[in-house]
Amino acid sequence: MAAKLKGLVRVAKAAVDDRQRALAQLLRQSDDLAGQRLRIEQDLACERKIAREGRHGEGIHFARYAVSAIARCRQLQEEAAAVEVDINAEREVLG
Repeated sequence: MAAKLKGLVRVAKAAVDDRQRALAQLLRQSDDLAGQRLRIEQDLACERKIAREGRHGEGIHFARYAVSAIARCRQLQEEAAAVEVDINAEREVLG
């Protein structure tokens, strides 16, 4: 009987460990998405400044770049929201 209990405890611990690893991976993914979005926003601000100060027509190309950067930020935000749902689900299972 004790041997069966030890086996069950080991299986349960392995399942918890797997869930914790999955949660850690999701948290890293969330951080990565946030970092990507921050870099894009910083690049956009820098490019906006260059376009305003530019004397060689840089502003013409900025609009296309801005549309693309904003679309990518929205996409990253949607991905981050989906990951957040997964994070909350994992936390509930672990709780």
